Amino acid sequence: MVRIALTFYLSNATQQNDLNDVQTALRNVITNAKLYGVQSQNAIVVRGTPDEILLAKSLIASLDLPKPEVLVDLYVMEVSREKLRNIGISLPTSLSVTSSSSSTLNQIASTSSYSYSIGQASVELLLTDSDNQVLQNPSIRAIDGQKATLKIGQRIPVATGSYTTATSSSSASVQTQFQYIDVGVNVEMTPTIHMDRDVTLKLSVEVSAETGTSTIDGVEEPIISQEKADQVVRLKEGEVSILAGLVKREFARSAGGTPGLGEIPVLKYLFSTQKTDRSDDELVLMLVPHVVRTTGVSTGSGREIGTGSGESIQLQRIPAQSTESPVTPQPAGPEK
Repeated sequence: MVRIALTFYLSNATQQNDLNDVQTALRNVITNAKLYGVQSQNAIVVRGTPDEILLAKSLIASLDLPKPEVLVDLYVMEVSREKLRNIGISLPTSLSVTSSSSSTLNQIASTSSYSYSIGQASVELLLTDSDNQVLQNPSIRAIDGQKATLKIGQRIPVATGSYTTATSSSSASVQTQFQYIDVGVNVEMTPTIHMDRDVTLKLSVEVSAETGTSTIDGVEEPIISQEKADQVVRLKEGEVSILAGLVKREFARSAGGTPGLGEIPVLKYLFSTQKTDRSDDELVLMLVPHVVRTTGVSTGSGREIGTGSGESIQLQRIPAQSTESPVTPQPAGPEK
């Protein structure tokens, strides 16, 4: 039986797995043919009968298709509001008496060298109202089944350990080890695009910020606030999904002044100061997928191809065509 060899070049293979998938499909369907994948050329060499070569050509044309892509718009909205009110009158709360002479106890009553000191009074009338709004709108584009990462922010050093090195016989130095962590908006996404233009997203979204420092064993370490969401969602094209909404509210109230008088309604503002501090923080994460490219499957890809009734491949006559569209089997005409 005549056998021929032919090299097929894949135009849409972007990684080793793409080449391996096509090669595995050919090896399982055309069991008697010899196959060899050339990764550096994105090519597959097939050796077999003319019918096996034609079948391999048809299968490669239906499998070597551009992968779908999706563009995801991510909205990070943070609203912070703080309202501080401090109202009242603070009366003097201390009285001190001192003597400038060195009299004995028997002479204290007859001396007049005394000084008196009364604590200061204060009047408070303060109102502070502040609003902060932060809006970030990054976009991330990914290929079907491929992980995409987006990081917006900064890298902050964090101490991870220390060790002591001896520099001489009588002294030693401490060396601190640091590593950098990403602070800001960090997004990891792996999409799966379906035939009906729905998109399944495996998401990990993290929003973090440095809020202060803390000293540990003489080393200042950053205090980092973090909001993180990990989930898998299926969305229609253009559908809005809220990943996480975090509302944090704090209310603090304190009073200081004259005992008793500072607790009388209305009159308490004349004998004490009333301080009220209210803060609201809200964080909302939303995403909107947009399908850029769908699966390029043509109607001819699902047609049947007659391969014979035996173990060997025996195709009906198939006209030659380019590899951009799958081969459609044609019934064999009568021989002349």
